[in-house]
Amino acid sequence: MTTPKQPILSRSPSGSLTEHLRPIIDFLIEQGNPPTLRPSYMRLEPDGFYIDRDGVGEFLFEQPLDVEAIQARFDLPPGIDFTQEGDLWDGPNRKGIVQARPDFSKPIVWD
Repeated sequence: MTTPKQPILSRSPSGSLTEHLRPIIDFLIEQGNPPTLRPSYMRLEPDGFYIDRDGVGEFLFEQPLDVEAIQARFDLPPGIDFTQEGDLWDGPNRKGIVQARPDFSKPIVWD
């Protein structure tokens, strides 16, 4: 007998744009994937998401997301899916759960 998957809503009943993603975040932390910091040009919200000036938000993890474990544990609604890089993206709410990667688009400044 298989355990039923935990459903993830497309949006929280409270109207939050991120609360519905919290079970996935908690699951990844429990699996040993620690959250990580983002450069200071993004605003850190109380829910742990970093928001850019356009309202796009990311919750950052140090290690790659365990895509197979997430798919086995959670029933994702349409609009929330994995990118080719293995990040989880909630398109309608413009929020992602992602592995932090170095930003090579900015030039290196030497002192």
